[in-house]
Amino acid sequence: PGNNPFGMPVDEGLSIDGPGSDARAVTVLAALRDRFRASVRFAPGCGVNDTSREGFSEAVALAAAADVAVLVMGDKSGMTDDCTSGESRDRSSLDLPGVQEELALAVLDTGTPVVLVLVAGRPTGSAALHERCAAVVLAWMPGEEGAAAIADVLSGAENPGGKLPISFPRNVGQVPVFYGHKASGGRSHWKGDYVDSPTSPLHPFGHGLSYTTFSLSALSVGPAEVSWSDTVTVDVEVANTGDRDGDDVVQLYVRRRGTSVTRPVLELKGFVRVPVAAGATKSVTFQLPVAQTGFYDRDLAYVVEPGRLDLMVGSSSSHVVEAGTVTIVADPSGRPTRKAFDGTVTVR
Repeated sequence: PGNNPFGMPVDEGLSIDGPGSDARAVTVLAALRDRFRASVRFAPGCGVNDTSREGFSEAVALAAAADVAVLVMGDKSGMTDDCTSGESRDRSSLDLPGVQEELALAVLDTGTPVVLVLVAGRPTGSAALHERCAAVVLAWMPGEEGAAAIADVLSGAENPGGKLPISFPRNVGQVPVFYGHKASGGRSHWKGDYVDSPTSPLHPFGHGLSYTTFSLSALSVGPAEVSWSDTVTVDVEVANTGDRDGDDVVQLYVRRRGTSVTRPVLELKGFVRVPVAAGATKSVTFQLPVAQTGFYDRDLAYVVEPGRLDLMVGSSSSHVVEAGTVTIVADPSGRPTRKAFDGTVTVR
Protein backbone atom coordinates (compact mmCIF):
# COMPACT_ATOMS: atom_id res chain seq x y z
CA PRO A 1 0.00 0.00 0.00
CA GLY A 2 1.01 3.63 -0.36
CA ASN A 3 4.66 4.17 -1.26
CA ASN A 4 5.79 0.86 0.20
CA PRO A 5 7.95 -0.61 -2.62
CA PHE A 6 8.12 -4.05 -1.02
CA GLY A 7 4.39 -4.62 -0.72
CA MET A 8 4.82 -5.44 2.96
CA PRO A 9 1.59 -5.82 4.96
CA VAL A 10 2.23 -2.73 7.09
CA ASP A 11 -0.48 -0.16 7.67
CA GLU A 12 0.99 3.14 6.41
CA GLY A 13 -1.25 5.00 8.86
CA LEU A 14 -0.04 3.01 11.86
CA SER A 15 0.52 5.15 14.96
CA ILE A 16 1.26 4.65 18.63
CA ASP A 17 -0.22 7.19 21.02
CA GLY A 18 2.22 6.57 23.86
CA PRO A 19 3.73 3.98 26.19
CA GLY A 20 1.48 1.39 27.72
CA SER A 21 0.46 1.39 31.34
CA ASP A 22 3.16 -1.19 32.10
CA ALA A 23 6.03 0.95 30.76
CA ARG A 24 8.76 1.15 33.39
CA ALA A 25 10.93 3.88 31.84
CA VAL A 26 11.05 7.26 33.55
CA THR A 27 11.72 10.54 31.79
CA VAL A 28 14.96 12.48 31.99
CA LEU A 29 12.96 15.26 33.70
CA ALA A 30 11.80 12.90 36.45
CA ALA A 31 15.33 11.56 36.94
CA LEU A 32 16.79 15.07 37.15
CA ARG A 33 14.16 16.13 39.67
CA ASP A 34 15.03 13.09 41.72
CA ARG A 35 18.67 14.25 41.81
CA PHE A 36 18.17 18.02 42.14
CA ARG A 37 14.72 18.22 43.79
CA ALA A 38 12.91 21.57 43.59
CA SER A 39 15.70 23.34 41.71
CA VAL A 40 14.58 21.89 38.34
CA ARG A 41 12.01 23.88 36.35
CA PHE A 42 10.62 22.61 33.06
CA ALA A 43 9.06 23.83 29.82
CA PRO A 44 8.45 21.47 26.86
CA GLY A 45 9.49 24.03 24.25
CA CYS A 46 8.47 21.98 21.22
CA GLY A 47 7.75 18.49 20.02
CA VAL A 48 10.27 16.15 18.42
CA ASN A 49 9.07 16.49 14.85
CA ASP A 50 6.42 19.21 14.67
CA THR A 51 6.53 22.81 13.50
CA SER A 52 4.84 24.59 16.42
CA ARG A 53 6.84 27.34 18.12
CA GLU A 54 4.17 28.19 20.67
CA GLY A 55 6.26 26.85 23.54
CA PHE A 56 9.42 28.79 22.65
CA SER A 57 8.75 31.88 24.77
CA GLU A 58 8.19 29.93 28.00
CA ALA A 59 11.28 27.78 27.46
CA VAL A 60 13.48 30.78 26.60
CA ALA A 61 12.23 32.71 29.65
CA LEU A 62 13.01 29.78 31.96
CA ALA A 63 16.48 29.40 30.41
CA ALA A 64 17.22 33.11 30.79
CA ALA A 65 16.49 32.89 34.53
CA ALA A 66 18.38 29.65 35.10
CA ASP A 67 21.98 28.97 36.12
CA VAL A 68 22.22 26.17 33.55
CA ALA A 69 19.82 25.10 30.81
CA VAL A 70 19.57 21.38 30.03
CA LEU A 71 18.09 20.71 26.59
CA VAL A 72 17.00 17.11 26.01
CA MET A 73 16.53 16.78 22.27
CA GLY A 74 16.92 14.38 19.39
CA ASP A 75 14.92 11.60 17.78
CA LYS A 76 11.77 9.63 18.29
CA SER A 77 12.63 6.01 17.60
CA GLY A 78 10.35 3.58 15.81
CA MET A 79 8.75 2.66 12.49
CA THR A 80 5.66 4.85 12.52
CA ASP A 81 5.31 7.93 10.33
CA ASP A 82 5.89 10.35 13.20
CA CYS A 83 9.23 8.74 14.11
CA THR A 84 12.55 10.26 13.07
CA SER A 85 14.92 7.35 13.63
CA GLY A 86 14.55 3.65 12.97
CA GLU A 87 13.78 1.21 10.20
CA SER A 88 12.67 3.08 7.06
CA ARG A 89 12.98 6.45 8.83
CA ASP A 90 15.88 8.02 6.93
CA ARG A 91 16.55 11.77 7.02
CA SER A 92 18.26 14.09 4.55
CA SER A 93 19.63 16.53 7.16
CA LEU A 94 21.86 16.33 10.22
CA ASP A 95 20.01 19.20 11.91
CA LEU A 96 17.69 18.29 14.77
CA PRO A 97 14.21 17.28 13.55
CA GLY A 98 11.30 19.72 13.48
CA VAL A 99 12.00 23.10 15.06
CA GLN A 100 14.27 21.76 17.81
CA GLU A 101 17.30 23.43 16.25
CA GLU A 102 15.56 26.83 16.32
CA LEU A 103 14.59 26.38 19.97
CA ALA A 104 18.13 25.39 20.94
CA LEU A 105 19.64 28.44 19.24
CA ALA A 106 17.06 30.71 20.89
CA VAL A 107 17.99 29.31 24.31
CA LEU A 108 21.70 29.75 23.54
CA ASP A 109 21.04 33.39 22.68
CA THR A 110 20.02 34.01 26.32
CA GLY A 111 23.65 33.60 27.34
CA THR A 112 22.84 30.87 29.88
CA PRO A 113 25.26 27.91 29.69
CA VAL A 114 23.56 25.08 27.80
CA VAL A 115 24.08 21.35 28.26
CA LEU A 116 22.64 19.53 25.25
CA VAL A 117 21.53 15.92 25.79
CA LEU A 118 21.01 14.12 22.49
CA VAL A 119 18.74 11.09 22.63
CA ALA A 120 19.23 10.01 19.05
CA GLY A 121 19.84 7.05 16.80
CA ARG A 122 22.31 8.88 14.57
CA PRO A 123 24.67 11.87 14.55
CA THR A 124 22.45 14.93 14.82
CA GLY A 125 22.61 18.65 15.50
CA SER A 126 24.32 21.31 13.41
CA ALA A 127 28.00 22.09 13.91
CA ALA A 128 27.05 25.58 15.13
CA LEU A 129 24.82 24.07 17.81
CA HIS A 130 27.51 21.68 19.05
CA GLU A 131 30.15 24.38 19.10
CA ARG A 132 28.03 26.86 21.08
CA CYS A 133 26.89 24.47 23.80
CA ALA A 134 28.86 24.27 27.04
CA ALA A 135 28.64 20.47 26.86
CA VAL A 136 27.02 17.80 24.71
CA VAL A 137 26.01 14.37 26.03
CA LEU A 138 25.32 11.84 23.28
CA ALA A 139 23.04 9.29 24.94
CA TRP A 140 22.05 7.40 21.76
CA MET A 141 18.84 5.39 22.40
CA PRO A 142 19.57 4.37 25.97
CA GLY A 143 16.61 2.17 26.95
CA GLU A 144 14.45 2.13 30.06
CA GLU A 145 17.32 2.91 32.47
CA GLY A 146 18.68 5.65 30.22
CA ALA A 147 17.11 8.57 32.10
CA ALA A 148 18.76 7.53 35.37
CA ALA A 149 22.12 7.14 33.64
CA ILE A 150 21.82 10.58 32.02
CA ALA A 151 20.90 12.16 35.35
CA ASP A 152 23.86 10.47 37.06
CA VAL A 153 26.23 11.93 34.47
CA LEU A 154 24.71 15.42 34.58
CA SER A 155 24.69 15.51 38.38
CA GLY A 156 28.28 14.30 38.59
CA ALA A 157 27.37 11.11 40.44
CA GLU A 158 29.07 9.21 37.61
CA ASN A 159 32.10 10.22 35.60
CA PRO A 160 31.41 9.40 31.93
CA GLY A 161 34.04 7.58 29.92
CA GLY A 162 32.35 6.65 26.65
CA LYS A 163 34.05 6.98 23.27
CA LEU A 164 32.54 7.53 19.83
CA PRO A 165 32.35 4.37 17.67
CA ILE A 166 31.98 6.60 14.59
CA SER A 167 33.33 9.82 13.14
CA PHE A 168 30.70 12.50 13.85
CA PRO A 169 30.18 14.57 10.66
CA ARG A 170 29.92 18.36 10.50
CA ASN A 171 27.24 18.37 7.81
CA VAL A 172 25.45 16.03 5.47
CA GLY A 173 27.63 16.95 2.48
CA GLN A 174 30.60 15.44 4.30
CA VAL A 175 29.05 11.98 4.59
CA PRO A 176 30.55 9.41 4.43
CA VAL A 177 33.32 10.48 6.81
CA PHE A 178 35.56 7.98 8.58
CA TYR A 179 38.98 7.93 10.19
CA GLY A 180 40.42 5.05 8.14
CA HIS A 181 40.43 6.75 4.76
CA LYS A 182 43.24 6.44 2.22
CA ALA A 183 45.93 9.12 2.00
CA SER A 184 43.98 11.06 -0.64
CA GLY A 185 40.55 10.20 0.75
CA GLY A 186 40.13 12.96 3.31
CA ARG A 187 38.12 14.95 0.72
CA SER A 188 39.00 18.14 -1.15
CA HIS A 189 42.31 16.56 -2.15
CA TRP A 190 44.79 18.18 -2.58
CA LYS A 191 43.82 21.44 -0.86
CA GLY A 192 42.90 19.73 2.40
CA ASP A 193 39.67 21.52 3.32
CA TYR A 194 36.37 22.27 1.66
CA VAL A 195 35.80 25.80 0.40
CA ASP A 196 33.25 26.40 3.17
CA SER A 197 34.17 23.90 5.89
CA PRO A 198 36.98 21.81 7.36
CA THR A 199 37.13 18.25 6.07
CA SER A 200 37.81 16.96 9.58
CA PRO A 201 34.84 15.48 11.46
CA LEU A 202 33.06 17.56 14.08
CA HIS A 203 34.06 14.91 16.64
CA PRO A 204 36.64 12.26 15.67
CA PHE A 205 36.31 8.49 15.94
CA GLY A 206 37.20 7.40 19.47
CA HIS A 207 36.52 10.82 21.01
CA GLY A 208 34.93 11.24 24.41
CA LEU A 209 35.37 13.59 27.38
CA SER A 210 34.95 13.13 31.12
CA TYR A 211 35.21 15.19 34.30
CA THR A 212 38.94 14.60 34.43
CA THR A 213 41.82 14.69 31.93
CA PHE A 214 44.39 12.16 30.81
CA SER A 215 47.78 12.15 29.13
CA LEU A 216 49.38 9.29 27.21
CA SER A 217 53.05 8.61 26.73
CA ALA A 218 54.49 5.76 24.70
CA LEU A 219 57.40 4.06 26.49
CA SER A 220 58.66 1.44 24.10
CA VAL A 221 57.92 -0.62 20.99
CA GLY A 222 59.68 -3.81 20.03
CA PRO A 223 61.32 -5.88 18.80
CA ALA A 224 62.87 -3.79 16.03
CA GLU A 225 62.42 -6.55 13.42
CA VAL A 226 59.51 -8.97 13.20
CA SER A 227 58.01 -11.44 10.76
CA TRP A 228 54.33 -12.11 10.20
CA SER A 229 54.39 -14.88 12.83
CA ASP A 230 55.78 -12.64 15.59
CA THR A 231 54.17 -10.25 18.07
CA VAL A 232 54.86 -6.55 18.61
CA THR A 233 54.87 -5.23 22.17
CA VAL A 234 53.77 -1.63 22.82
CA ASP A 235 54.17 -0.19 26.33
CA VAL A 236 52.16 2.92 27.25
CA GLU A 237 51.66 5.01 30.37
CA VAL A 238 48.26 6.57 31.13
CA ALA A 239 48.24 9.45 33.62
CA ASN A 240 45.12 10.96 35.17
CA THR A 241 46.08 14.63 35.22
CA GLY A 242 42.82 15.82 36.80
CA ASP A 243 41.42 15.85 40.31
CA ARG A 244 38.82 13.10 39.90
CA ASP A 245 38.99 9.32 39.36
CA GLY A 246 38.01 8.31 35.84
CA ASP A 247 38.33 5.92 32.90
CA ASP A 248 40.15 6.45 29.64
CA VAL A 249 39.95 4.18 26.59
CA VAL A 250 43.47 3.79 25.21
CA GLN A 251 43.49 3.04 21.50
CA LEU A 252 46.25 1.35 19.46
CA TYR A 253 46.57 2.34 15.80
CA VAL A 254 48.89 1.22 13.01
CA ARG A 255 49.91 2.57 9.62
CA ARG A 256 51.56 0.73 6.71
CA ARG A 257 53.58 2.58 4.09
CA GLY A 258 55.02 1.49 0.75
CA THR A 259 52.75 -1.51 0.30
CA SER A 260 51.57 -2.93 -3.02
CA VAL A 261 48.00 -1.89 -2.18
CA THR A 262 47.30 1.54 -0.68
CA ARG A 263 46.42 1.26 2.98
CA PRO A 264 44.40 3.58 5.26
CA VAL A 265 46.14 6.41 7.09
CA LEU A 266 45.16 4.76 10.40
CA GLU A 267 43.84 1.35 11.42
CA LEU A 268 42.56 0.58 14.92
CA LYS A 269 44.18 -2.65 16.14
CA GLY A 270 43.37 -2.68 19.83
CA PHE A 271 41.82 -0.73 22.70
CA VAL A 272 41.31 -1.06 26.43
CA ARG A 273 39.35 0.81 29.12
CA VAL A 274 41.69 1.89 31.89
CA PRO A 275 40.38 3.17 35.26
CA VAL A 276 42.91 5.59 36.78
CA ALA A 277 42.67 7.37 40.12
CA ALA A 278 43.16 11.13 40.25
CA GLY A 279 46.86 11.99 40.01
CA ALA A 280 47.85 8.35 39.42
CA THR A 281 49.48 6.58 36.48
CA LYS A 282 48.91 3.12 35.05
CA SER A 283 50.94 1.10 32.57
CA VAL A 284 49.35 -0.62 29.58
CA THR A 285 51.01 -3.27 27.40
CA PHE A 286 49.56 -4.20 24.02
CA GLN A 287 50.65 -7.50 22.46
CA LEU A 288 49.82 -7.17 18.76
CA PRO A 289 50.24 -10.22 16.46
CA VAL A 290 51.89 -8.98 13.26
CA ALA A 291 49.51 -11.20 11.27
CA GLN A 292 46.73 -8.77 12.22
CA THR A 293 48.40 -6.01 10.19
CA GLY A 294 48.00 -7.82 6.85
CA PHE A 295 45.64 -7.08 3.98
CA TYR A 296 44.33 -8.60 0.76
CA ASP A 297 46.55 -7.97 -2.26
CA ARG A 298 45.54 -7.55 -5.92
CA ASP A 299 45.06 -11.32 -6.22
CA LEU A 300 42.82 -11.29 -3.12
CA ALA A 301 45.39 -13.26 -1.15
CA TYR A 302 45.94 -12.31 2.47
CA VAL A 303 49.51 -11.04 2.87
CA VAL A 304 51.76 -9.39 5.40
CA GLU A 305 54.27 -7.63 3.20
CA PRO A 306 57.76 -6.74 4.40
CA GLY A 307 58.28 -3.08 5.19
CA ARG A 308 57.70 -0.41 7.77
CA LEU A 309 54.99 -0.62 10.42
CA ASP A 310 54.20 2.56 12.38
CA LEU A 311 52.43 2.24 15.73
CA MET A 312 50.52 4.96 17.59
CA VAL A 313 48.45 5.20 20.76
CA GLY A 314 45.75 7.75 21.39
CA SER A 315 42.62 8.87 23.17
CA SER A 316 40.94 9.24 19.75
CA SER A 317 41.88 8.90 16.10
CA SER A 318 42.75 12.62 16.03
CA HIS A 319 44.79 12.68 19.24
CA VAL A 320 47.55 10.12 18.87
CA VAL A 321 51.11 9.79 20.14
CA GLU A 322 53.75 8.17 17.97
CA ALA A 323 54.77 4.99 19.79
CA GLY A 324 57.47 3.79 17.40
CA THR A 325 58.27 1.87 14.25
CA VAL A 326 59.22 -1.73 13.58
CA THR A 327 60.36 -3.41 10.39
CA ILE A 328 58.50 -6.42 9.06
CA VAL A 329 60.88 -8.84 7.36
CA ALA A 330 60.10 -11.67 4.96
CA ASP A 331 59.35 -15.08 6.47
CA PRO A 332 59.63 -17.93 3.95
CA SER A 333 58.45 -20.53 6.47
CA GLY A 334 54.79 -20.20 5.55
CA ARG A 335 51.95 -18.01 4.39
CA PRO A 336 50.11 -15.82 6.92
CA THR A 337 46.45 -16.37 7.56
CA ARG A 338 43.99 -13.71 8.56
CA LYS A 339 43.59 -13.72 12.32
CA ALA A 340 40.88 -12.42 14.55
CA PHE A 341 41.82 -9.53 16.81
CA ASP A 342 43.28 -11.88 19.38
CA GLY A 343 46.06 -9.69 20.70
CA THR A 344 46.30 -9.28 24.46
CA VAL A 345 46.30 -6.16 26.66
CA THR A 346 47.71 -5.97 30.18
CA VAL A 347 46.91 -3.09 32.58
CA ARG A 348 48.91 -2.68 35.77
